Amino acid sequence: MLCVYCHRQLADDAKSCAYCGAGEGESATDGSHAGTATGETRPLNAGLYRLHTFFFYLLLFVAMAVLVGAVTLSRHDVLIGVVFGLLADLVIVGIALLHRYAARGARFGSDHGRATSFAIACFWVLGFPIGTVLAIYVFTQIFKSWESGIKDDAPAFAPPPGD
Repeated sequence: MLCVYCHRQLADDAKSCAYCGAGEGESATDGSHAGTATGETRPLNAGLYRLHTFFFYLLLFVAMAVLVGAVTLSRHDVLIGVVFGLLADLVIVGIALLHRYAARGARFGSDHGRATSFAIACFWVLGFPIGTVLAIYVFTQIFKSWESGIKDDAPAFAPPPGD
């Protein structure tokens, strides 16, 4: 069984995580600690996780549409359409993967997720009015209510118990 917050291995009879202290006062096997018994983890920063995941899938759909559109619109020379579509898709899929990286970081509460969300929000500020609203939402999430995966009093690199 894994800890929901720091994702380290727990003993089967553990009541709390020895590394980060998660689950204190909760039974690790009764399901009251979200996802511990089932192996699923709830996103620590659920709003940002859902937002970045939505944009990941949206951009993958756009990438497919661009490739199909480029091939369809280049009736005389299909090779040019394929090359143009693939080049455009490299950029779009790269941005999609950046959103996926940010979503994973937001889910587990890591610093790289926070930094990636910040970088994406800085670009979104330029997309007035919708991008600006999304950027303001992301900024409020990463500066006011970011939930970290490791509690402050836990050591960053603790040896496993018994070593």
